[in-house]
Amino acid sequence: MLFSQYHKPTVWQRISKFTGSRQLASIGLAKNFSRIKPSRYELKKLDGIVYVDFRTLRGDTINVSLHLTERGHIEFLQSSLDFFQSLPMISSNPMISVFTFTNPWLAVVVYGT
Repeated sequence: MLFSQYHKPTVWQRISKFTGSRQLASIGLAKNFSRIKPSRYELKKLDGIVYVDFRTLRGDTINVSLHLTERGHIEFLQSSLDFFQSLPMISSNPMISVFTFTNPWLAVVVYGT
């Protein structure tokens, strides 16, 4: 069903045929966890866990950005890195972790603000 002439249906492809680079999500975290009330953790089946060590990052908040990048093309992340470093509120150089055992690659960019 097409609701208007301006909307085209999304064509989904196999993720293994992904090309280029795309930011999936970005979240900001308070660096001071003493103000956060922890909730009880229950073990669940997960596809993956990323641990972020932000002790060396300056600033009061930490930003985590998740990217998909075409396998074998780490240079596609350069434009994102250039963008993050150009922002005046960035207080530290971004740290990038690239997970190459997946297709496409998964990149986690962490920077302080």
